[in-house]
Amino acid sequence: MCQYTNLEVIYISPSSKLLRGKDSGTGNRVVLKTGGQEHMTLEAAARLRREYQIMKQINSPHVVKALGEVTLDGRSYLVEEFCPGITLSRLLKQGALEMSDFYRIAKQLVMGLRDIHKAGVIHKDVNPSNIMYDAESGRVVLLDFGISSMFMHEQMSGTRLENIEGTLRYIAPEQTGRMNTELDYRADFYSLGITLYQMLTGHYPFDAETPTELVFSHIAKTPPDLRVLLPNVPPMLAAVIDKLLSKMAEDRYLSSEGLLYDLTRCQREKEFNLGEKDFSRRFEFTHRLYGREEEIAQLKSDFKEVAAGSRILVTISGYSGIGKTSLVNQLQEEALRTSGMFLQGKFDQYHANVPYYAFFEAIKQFCSMVFLESEEGIHKWKETLSEHLGSDAALLTGKVAELALLTGDQPTPGVMGPLEERTRFKSVLEKFLSLLTAPKHPLVLFLDDVHRADMGSLEMLEEMFKNEDIHDLMLVVCYRDNEVSSEHPLTLSLNKIIQRGGRVTQLNLQGLDPESTSQMLGEIFKTEGDTTSGLAEIIYRKTKGNPFYIKQFLRLCHSKGYLKLNMDTGSWNWKEDEIQACPAQENVVDFLTENLSQFSDETISLLSFAACIGQSFSVEDLSVVCGLPEQEINRRLITAVGQEAVYPIGKDGKTGRQTMYQFAHDRFQQVFYTVLSEKERADVHYRLGKRYEECSRAADDLDERAFEIADHYAKGLGEATDPEERRRLQEFLLSTAHRCGLVSAFDTAERYLNLLLSQSEPKRPESRPFLTKIYMEYHAALCNLVKEEECDRIYGMLCNLVAEPTDLIDSCCLQISSFSNRGRYEDAFEIGLDLLGQMGVFFPGGNVKLTLEQEITSFYQEREALGAKDILNLKEAGDPVEAGISKLLCRLCGPSIFFNPDYSYWTVLTAVRRMFRHGYTPHALQMYSNLMMPLGELCRDYRTAYAAVKSAMPLAEKHQYREVIYSIYCMFALHTGHWFEDVVNEIPYAKESIKGNAQMGDFEYACYGYYGLIMAVMDSAAHVDELWLEVRSGVKFAEKTGSDHALGSFLSFQQLCRSIRGELSLTGSFDGDGFSEQAHLGRFAHNLQAVSYYHVIRALSAVIYRDYSTAYRLCRDAVPLLPYVSSFYNMALHNFLYSLSICQILETGGYEQKARPMLLHILEENQDWMKERSSDAYTNYGHLYLVIEAERKAACGCIGEALLLYEKALEAAEKHGRSLHHAILSDVAALRYEKLGIQSSARHYLTDTYRLYDHWGAEGKCARMRQDNPELAGLWKNDSRQGTLTEDSIRTTASLDMRSVLKASQAISEELELEGILEKLIYSLLECAGAQHIYYLSQTDSGYEIQSEGHSGAKDVCIVSKRPAENRDIPLNIVSYVERTLEAVILEDGENSRVFGKDDHIKESHCKSVLCMPILSKGELKGILYLENNLAAGVFDQRRKENLMPIAAQLAISLENAYLYENLRFLVDERTKALQEEIKVRKRAEEKLAHMANYDALTGLPNRRLFHKILSRLLLEAETSGQLLAVLYMDLDGFKEINDTYGHEKGDLVLEETARRLISAVRGSDIVSRMGGDEFVLLLSRIMADEEIRYVCERILSEIRQPFQILEDLFVEMTASIGVSVYPRDGQDEKTLLSRADQAMYKIKKSHKNFYSFTEPPSEAQEKP
Repeated sequence: MCQYTNLEVIYISPSSKLLRGKDSGTGNRVVLKTGGQEHMTLEAAARLRREYQIMKQINSPHVVKALGEVTLDGRSYLVEEFCPGITLSRLLKQGALEMSDFYRIAKQLVMGLRDIHKAGVIHKDVNPSNIMYDAESGRVVLLDFGISSMFMHEQMSGTRLENIEGTLRYIAPEQTGRMNTELDYRADFYSLGITLYQMLTGHYPFDAETPTELVFSHIAKTPPDLRVLLPNVPPMLAAVIDKLLSKMAEDRYLSSEGLLYDLTRCQREKEFNLGEKDFSRRFEFTHRLYGREEEIAQLKSDFKEVAAGSRILVTISGYSGIGKTSLVNQLQEEALRTSGMFLQGKFDQYHANVPYYAFFEAIKQFCSMVFLESEEGIHKWKETLSEHLGSDAALLTGKVAELALLTGDQPTPGVMGPLEERTRFKSVLEKFLSLLTAPKHPLVLFLDDVHRADMGSLEMLEEMFKNEDIHDLMLVVCYRDNEVSSEHPLTLSLNKIIQRGGRVTQLNLQGLDPESTSQMLGEIFKTEGDTTSGLAEIIYRKTKGNPFYIKQFLRLCHSKGYLKLNMDTGSWNWKEDEIQACPAQENVVDFLTENLSQFSDETISLLSFAACIGQSFSVEDLSVVCGLPEQEINRRLITAVGQEAVYPIGKDGKTGRQTMYQFAHDRFQQVFYTVLSEKERADVHYRLGKRYEECSRAADDLDERAFEIADHYAKGLGEATDPEERRRLQEFLLSTAHRCGLVSAFDTAERYLNLLLSQSEPKRPESRPFLTKIYMEYHAALCNLVKEEECDRIYGMLCNLVAEPTDLIDSCCLQISSFSNRGRYEDAFEIGLDLLGQMGVFFPGGNVKLTLEQEITSFYQEREALGAKDILNLKEAGDPVEAGISKLLCRLCGPSIFFNPDYSYWTVLTAVRRMFRHGYTPHALQMYSNLMMPLGELCRDYRTAYAAVKSAMPLAEKHQYREVIYSIYCMFALHTGHWFEDVVNEIPYAKESIKGNAQMGDFEYACYGYYGLIMAVMDSAAHVDELWLEVRSGVKFAEKTGSDHALGSFLSFQQLCRSIRGELSLTGSFDGDGFSEQAHLGRFAHNLQAVSYYHVIRALSAVIYRDYSTAYRLCRDAVPLLPYVSSFYNMALHNFLYSLSICQILETGGYEQKARPMLLHILEENQDWMKERSSDAYTNYGHLYLVIEAERKAACGCIGEALLLYEKALEAAEKHGRSLHHAILSDVAALRYEKLGIQSSARHYLTDTYRLYDHWGAEGKCARMRQDNPELAGLWKNDSRQGTLTEDSIRTTASLDMRSVLKASQAISEELELEGILEKLIYSLLECAGAQHIYYLSQTDSGYEIQSEGHSGAKDVCIVSKRPAENRDIPLNIVSYVERTLEAVILEDGENSRVFGKDDHIKESHCKSVLCMPILSKGELKGILYLENNLAAGVFDQRRKENLMPIAAQLAISLENAYLYENLRFLVDERTKALQEEIKVRKRAEEKLAHMANYDALTGLPNRRLFHKILSRLLLEAETSGQLLAVLYMDLDGFKEINDTYGHEKGDLVLEETARRLISAVRGSDIVSRMGGDEFVLLLSRIMADEEIRYVCERILSEIRQPFQILEDLFVEMTASIGVSVYPRDGQDEKTLLSRADQAMYKIKKSHKNFYSFTEPPSEAQEKP
């Protein structure tokens, strides 16, 4: 019946089964190999076929022969020759080999590898289990080609430990996928080295406990020296094995022949040079860099900075093939070594229309790297990403699906406007990148070919260097400088980063010089550089030193026979004349194109299709476009891989077949791409677009691949001949252009839109609506690209194209913004009015003031008609036209205020009155909240405007009007809240508006949020640093968003802070340190709002510094500018400063006499206004009103009333926490008492003023006060309140020292153990003593002993370790002197000291400052403290010594306590040990009895008795916590057969191993118990979802499926069935849960086995294998 008889299983595993039998046809014994699964899969059959194809290529007596393929009973088998003997692994269990056996086996192994490699195969799994040895014949045979490769080199990418191909103990470092190197045949040499090491020693070179440790050992550890382990091993043999075990492939042998030659010599020679006959039999290139030593050193230096916390941009420019990418790859090893991360992405020339392409590639790589980590590591990343990205993660996962596996399924964000989506996308991408950088874990992000980057990607580069949350980052960008001009967007972006102070390294790579070219050729031909100098000169002239070009030119010369290898000597010969005559083109692309004949026609055809797919391509995609089977494609690509045109980068783990390839260089892709005609390429792109779209729609991931699909459609649009299909593609491209806008890739959008506009179909009359949509998107792209002239032209076209005015609203709003950004406010207003007019809303023109009066009158009448509920009585407007009108009016409100505030007031009133008539819209509510502008300025009606915003806000919140709610918050904080509420209440609204508007992309209103925030913080801050933080944040945000309007105002606050902090002159002027008031006013002359802010804030600074005449001038000049800050808090501040400065100049006479009536009139009007404000918000304005009233009373001679009012004003300011105002008012009161001549009171208020300013951190004002009043200089030292001063506000060295000393003393006093005391001592002294080197010494019988030491540098170092003191460390003469005299020694200039200057240490170390002092306790010497500074003289003086005395005193006490504590602890420990020993004996007996009662004797697991106790406790916990509890009932499938076949002893082994596997499969908190026989029950507590249960079940099943070894050479396979019940849904008591889990288990056991089943399955799959 069967050709093969007497079949018996000799090996079984999950992946394969081996049977031994007899071929009845030949009578020979054979081995049949098949898959390990019960039911053979197609993948397993394909893997066998692949293995057979590989084995057929090899002909060697030392390699098992493949005899054929057969199918028996529907199952595929590979037939191999039977090799008698035992595996080498079994032989080695008996111990190390004798040397004779070692050499016999080793040499045959090398011969086998020689024949394997000659056939073009890499074995990839050389290890003792795959080696047969027949002692009788002495024959050695290599087995198992299941994972072998037909490619002579492979690109290894990161792989999870469990998926790494090969046997972990034997794989080469590059095989782990964790090194930046290709895998080639030399990986087999490393595995052979491990095997030979084991043959000699009897054990593995690396004794790691975990797979992770083992992989790390291969990469970074050196095995124990053979010469130490085995002194009798021949040294040369040890050297051979060391060479095989080199971490880098290039340091191993180049050939099996060279290795065999050296092994043979080891038997007969004691010493020789390794590798004398070792040379590659192939023409191949080394992968090292030449002539780039300086660049590599610079990169490594930059990386060290980054690893220390810096952020650096490195740009590398040069021609294609010059070696940019190879240079950057040198950083991979650095990143790996420092626990960093190296991510890379490339802007593909044929995916130039895919926005953020390189960033997405890097994110995919990050995901792959994370999945290589442990479960714990993956879990941490999941938590981090979910916590920080939140629901916005969906914006990224829509583009990179792999990321969703880490972030989880996040809800898709609700409906967002284009601006909000674009902003949030950029924000979440920026946030994601910032999460990848962390201290001690630097990130190297390498973006290649960045000259092809889209606009969004370039913006992201800029953002990364604006964002201060991103650090520990090395961003490396490579580009071709011959393709980048000074006007190129990349150049502009790089210049912006440099101008903003970004740390940038710029490297420009040129071709190799002749010397480096000669060195490169010497390495290739394994000869001295002198020998290749002539050839190098020829090659250099032809290739200009371009490394890629050099290799391609040499490859051509080799194919033509101009380069030949002498197979006997290993030396290369070349024909210089023929090489000289060999034609070379100007560039490498032309050269490759001219010499495509190096490749076969079938290879050229295949790669030309592949080039259309991309830089990397899948075999499946290639099969679709070229029509060849995947197996045939892989066969054809073997040649291309050998020629290094492409390399494999991915394979199917089940079949072992290659699935992904990548072009070795983009120039290869470019050359092969041009082979096809333009029409052929278009056809391929069209078919690819169709394929990807169909696949994406089926997988529901169109968002992720939309850009890629559109890229193909754009190139293949002409191939769509059907009109409907053509329109469908055009609409797809239009929607993709819109998507591009959402991620800021406007340049890509522009390209798509230009393509659409070049087509004839959209221009037909019937396609006018479609054409309009195209032009709208085009206009939006142009606005964002700031192509102003074209933008204006297209808007004009849109005005004629749109069917309805409402269709133009969004485009009009964009055009208004475009005009505003150019300062063309009137043009912006005009186009808005024009569109409003088309919708029936007309601007009156003429007398606007009169119009406003009429509008206001009508407003009040209409509002009164609404009743008490105000707009809450209104309904939402149903007419979309109204929504458009209010949106347009809202957009016009901002620009118009900059050239005519009255126009702005008209927009507000018009929008509000329309709302009264037609109902509210989102933007109408925003305009309602703007009422403070016209009503406050024109009517002084603050209350109505306040009530309006209080009505608008809840309505907007109720309807979730996201597009306006944050702007309403902004308006409340900017010009409404402070008139009736404590200004502090505005801070949360301002902060929320900044955050929300920034997310929405409305940067204009986000900046307005800072206006309100800064003013509110300035009024309420307890310290100037609070204000400084917000101001700096505002300045950076304005700079980042390009908001020049806001920046102009914020810079005034910045200079105010600097003036107050004492960083400028002590006059109140803003000039200094790069800032000029005059230049500032010139720069922002067009921005009257910023000019207004400058005048008011500069006046505040003048008042602080008592420069009232300047304050008056500034306030007077600010009056006409106040409409530009209508209703802002600035109005009140200006009122106060103007009034105060008028009062002062009226007294001092600094004005013309005729102006007095006018000044008094202004003062009276100001106070009337301030009184009204004070009555509404006394907290904010009461103290300001009172102090001006006090000044007026004093001027009138009512001194008593005036002094009382000063006190009231001061009390109010203090009570309401107005720290800055409190100080200003105190200074005004002090000045009043000075004028009155009451010196004691004047001194009191002056002292209080000084204290208040000091508390506020106003060091500049305090310094000025000390200048004017020298008696204040020492005042704070004696002030009992000085303890409340902040550390930053105390600037003198002495006080800083003393504070540090007290802090150090306290730190030392908190320690009890000696080591802790000494460590605190050293670090404290390094902080405050000014020493470079610090030693604490004690006296011993043998001399002085250093007990601790500290050294300052880039990073302070503290060492607590005893060692003898030597003169090279410290001057022992000085130490001896201090010990004898018990007095301190201070040397201000050690080298020139008459007494100690001759000391050897002083002279050799060039000591400058020295302090050596005794540590005394009750007059007894406890130790000696030595401090030294060799940088500066005079660091230590008597004062410094006195400051250190508290430390010395505390140190003496702490040392005494430490010695007592140590002695007491010793006595306690001794007694405790004795008692503990007695207790242990008793406990052991009790524990043994308890264990026997509660634990299974065989497995050590909890038994049935203990299980029920645990289940009862966990049920109670689950009920309390509300979490799930899972009961897993597990039974081994077929366990009875094990007992029946092999006996109960072997069955017990299986049960014990099952217990171990279950424990390793579950979580740490889970319970595993044995109920009896082969039944186990597991309890999973604290479960949140069924997915966690499934995960554990799958791990259990996976563990059980692994073969069980029950005899030395016999493995059996087991499976398990699991039933699951879940509390509370399946039961709420023990009995029910156990019963239902048992039923579920038997249900699955009867149907499938090897599965798990829920009692009542969730809504998804009920069962899962």
